[in-house]
Amino acid sequence: MSGHNKRKGLIMKRFFAFILLAFCGASASAQTATADLAKPILATSMVSSAAKIPNVVINPNPVVQGKTFNLELQNLEKGKYSVLLFDKDGRKYIIDILNLESGNSTQQFDLPKEIASGTYILQVVSKSARFSRKMIIE
Repeated sequence: MSGHNKRKGLIMKRFFAFILLAFCGASASAQTATADLAKPILATSMVSSAAKIPNVVINPNPVVQGKTFNLELQNLEKGKYSVLLFDKDGRKYIIDILNLESGNSTQQFDLPKEIASGTYILQVVSKSARFSRKMIIE
């Protein structure tokens, strides 16, 4: 191995050790952090915890005026949620109130025909959370 490749390898090893130290804490040694690179447990736990992030998805988006759309509620806590729609002037349209069990749910809504085409903000709101998504109505 040439000197340049050894130096590049050492720099990369120190870089990954630095990154892992940030996750392991200041008391972890660089040697321990470097040894942890071979363990897939850290990557697996990061992926599984990221999968539990609450999210709201509008499908389809854009929505055709007067048609139905689905609201995918992912990893939301149990509770009462209001589904609201705001136009560019701030007018509020209450679409529905949901009583959700925790976990994932898909709710289907009929978009009222009196709501004109344009860009809106759809909010899903509870006492402890607020999700805002841009919704386009054609």
